[in-house]
Amino acid sequence: MAKQVSCREMGIDCEFLVRDGDEAELVDFVKRHAANVHDMELSDQDVRDVMREADR
Repeated sequence: MAKQVSCREMGIDCEFLVRDGDEAELVDFVKRHAANVHDMELSDQDVRDVMREADR
C-alpha cells in the first residue's frame, strides 16, 4: 500500500505532497524537500510520524 506525506500535514503552508509505495524512498524524498525548500532538518522518525496511507 502506498504511503503519503504532505507539508500541510506537518503544519506548513506548502502544496508539496508525495505518494510512494517504497517507504524508504518516500522518507528520503520528504527529508530532501524539507531541507532544500524549508531549511528544515527532519529525522526519518519525524517523517514516519506524519506518514499515512495514500488516498485512493
